[in-house]
Amino acid sequence: DYFSSALRHISPVLVPGIIGFGSWVRSRSALPRHRADVLRRMTFVYLLPAFLLRHIWLCQLDAQLYAIAGWSFVLHFAMFALSIQGATYLEPHDRQMRGWTMLMSQGAMNSFLYPLLLGNAVFGEKALACAVLWDLGGNMWICQFALFAIAAYYKPTALGDDRFGRELVSAGEAEDDEEGEALLSKPDQGKGGGVGVVALRTLSESMPREILIDALQQPVLVCCVVGFLMNFCGVPLPSVLDMPLWII
Repeated sequence: DYFSSALRHISPVLVPGIIGFGSWVRSRSALPRHRADVLRRMTFVYLLPAFLLRHIWLCQLDAQLYAIAGWSFVLHFAMFALSIQGATYLEPHDRQMRGWTMLMSQGAMNSFLYPLLLGNAVFGEKALACAVLWDLGGNMWICQFALFAIAAYYKPTALGDDRFGRELVSAGEAEDDEEGEALLSKPDQGKGGGVGVVALRTLSESMPREILIDALQQPVLVCCVVGFLMNFCGVPLPSVLDMPLWII
């Protein structure tokens, strides 16, 4: 239809336009910080999870494509291990930069590509299915769980390097609970540990239980898992939910 055709023509400039508009608003201080936090919360707590729930639920997942999820798990786990070793080598003394290096070197928000895959006839449903399985296999667990673990382990401490601690504490005052980086703002009163065992220690005694629970309860993670289970079990999406989720 006319709307879809117009959207395809403006999509190449839509994202840069939104980024540019956001930069202009920030430079002009046109949007108060508390309102920006409300907008971000609406996006990542309600709109994006609802979008992912519907598209993963309705996506045509082919059993022949399930190998993608397996490869995704293996490659993301390997990247996770390489990220730990690389950050240890590049930042042997600066604990905060070591944590940021791990956060910035893995994971990708592929879900933002879903509308582009659906809207382009060259890709379509099969490409979306591949992207969904790639996310479910490994990428989603990195973005919505492992990054929280890394952030919890490398949050500012009263000991060691504190070069970025003050800025991180200031940045964390907005209570950004749904983003892994915000967890770096909480002071650490726990015990330390060897860098080489960060992957295991973070997921066990070094990681506060409340952060672990919060990571597992992230709306994006929950909706992705629920959508996949409903899809895998062949449960139809009720029309009473389909319309509101389609509008979102």
